[in-house]
Amino acid sequence: MTVAAIHQPNYLPWLGYFHKIKAADIFVFLDTVDYQSGNAFSITNRARIKGANGVVLLTVPVSRKTPSRRIQEVCIDSSTGWARKHLRSIELSYRRAPYFSPAFEVLEAVLSSPPVSLAGLNSCLIVEVSRYFHLNTPVVSASALGVRTADRNQRLIEVCQKLGVKTYLSGQGGRKYNAEALFLQHGIRIPYTPFIHPEYPQLHGDFVAGLSVIDAMFNVGPEAARLF
Repeated sequence: MTVAAIHQPNYLPWLGYFHKIKAADIFVFLDTVDYQSGNAFSITNRARIKGANGVVLLTVPVSRKTPSRRIQEVCIDSSTGWARKHLRSIELSYRRAPYFSPAFEVLEAVLSSPPVSLAGLNSCLIVEVSRYFHLNTPVVSASALGVRTADRNQRLIEVCQKLGVKTYLSGQGGRKYNAEALFLQHGIRIPYTPFIHPEYPQLHGDFVAGLSVIDAMFNVGPEAARLF
């Protein structure tokens, strides 16, 4: 393994997330960072899909009793029946899509009995969606690697060192945060993903970019892997 991609485990993330999985030799769920509970636009527990009346926001409720802000320790509030509601919203939005049945089965298998932790839920869904697209990139959690460094850059460097990789594949947003000179001091290079969001056949009017990956699953099927 020579290339690692590292990202927080998000809820049903966008196509660009799976582009990084596809391009890497190993993918790391960065579950040791803080969960941004006060961020109204957090994608750790939120996903955007497209319904007949526009974009629909799916939010996984989290328990306020979580003892820590680390993503790995955030628990889901299961008292609201959220998973059933999400499946219903997804069904209403995509039941007329050409690949509805096989894609819905992937989601239903997880959401019919979801994990109790947010990281567990997100990681499980990402792995199952990857299988749907025939992506075989190995995955591991930063917590399983014993990564505890708090500094943003040192934490990523420690992940790479524990994996023995010399290339950290970063998203374009990393250009604002990555201390490239520090990575080079540790013998780690940082290429940036060239991903540009493609257009594809989509239900309900004009194309909307940046939706959850499931939008492409329902509308394009497994061949959507060619889009990223």
